[in-house]
Amino acid sequence: MRTKAFITLTLPSLIFLLANYAFPLLYSLFISFHRWALYKPQEPMKFIGLQNYITLLGDPAFLNSLSITLIFTGVTVGASFGLGLLLAILVAPLTKPRKWIIAILILPMIVTPIVAGYIWRMLFSATQGIVNYVLYSLGVIGSMTELIWLGTPTLSLVSIIIVHIWQWAPYAFLILYAGIISLPREPFEAAQVDGASSFRIFINITLPLLKGVILVTLLLLTVFIFRVFDVIFILTGGGPGSATEVLSVKLFKEGFRVFEMGYTTAMSWIMLIITALIIYAYIRIIKF
Repeated sequence: MRTKAFITLTLPSLIFLLANYAFPLLYSLFISFHRWALYKPQEPMKFIGLQNYITLLGDPAFLNSLSITLIFTGVTVGASFGLGLLLAILVAPLTKPRKWIIAILILPMIVTPIVAGYIWRMLFSATQGIVNYVLYSLGVIGSMTELIWLGTPTLSLVSIIIVHIWQWAPYAFLILYAGIISLPREPFEAAQVDGASSFRIFINITLPLLKGVILVTLLLLTVFIFRVFDVIFILTGGGPGSATEVLSVKLFKEGFRVFEMGYTTAMSWIMLIITALIIYAYIRIIKF
C-alpha cells in the first residue's frame, strides 16, 4: 500500500519534470545532430551527425567566445568568492549593526539584471558617467573622455567583470556567512585556549569545516556566471567587435538572428559539457 501511495503521489510531479525538463533537453540534443535553418522553411531538418560539433570546434569565432567566457567566468567567480568570503569573515563576529550591514550588502542581489545593466551603462558613460567623473576629480585621468569603458575591447571586458562582481559577491557572501555562523563553537574555543592565532584558526579550522559550503558556493557561482546574458547584452551587446561576446551572447545571435538552430543547440550542449567538467573539477579538487 505504501509503495502504491508513493507512486500515486509522486507520479504527477515526475510527469511534470519529464515534460518540462527532460523532453526539451533530449529534443535539443536531437536537434544538435541536424542541419536546421529556420530561414529556409522549405528545407526539412537533415541529419548530419557530429558535423555541427566539428564545425564549432574549428570555428575561430566560437573559440574566441569560449576563451572570453572562460576568462570572464574565472575572474568573476574568483573575485566574487574572495570578496564574499572576506565580507562574511568581517561581518560574522559583529553583533548590533550586523542586520543593517547584511541588508546593505545584499542590495545588488535585489536589483533586476536588466535594470542593473542600464544603471551601469549610465555609470560607465564616457561623457556623463560617475565613474569617469570620480576618476577625473581624483586626478587619475586627465579628461572625462579618457577612458571609454564600453567602447574599447579591454575596458569593456573589465567593465562587465566589475558589474558581475558587484552583483554576485553579495550572493557568495550570503551563503558563506550562513555557513560561518552555523559552525560549532567548540573547536574555535579550544584553539583559542591553546593560543592559536586567528590566521591558524582560519586555515586549520574554519576552511575545513566550510568545505561543503565553499563547494556549493563555487558551483552555484560558476553555473550562474558561465551562462549570464542579460547584463552583458544591455551593456555591450557582445562588443565592441567581439570583445565581450561570451558564449551566451553568441548563442543568442546564432539562434535568433542567424536562425541556425542545429548549430546553436550544438553550442548549448558544448556549454553544458564544459560546465559539467568544471563542476567535476571542483568536486575532485575540494574532495568533498
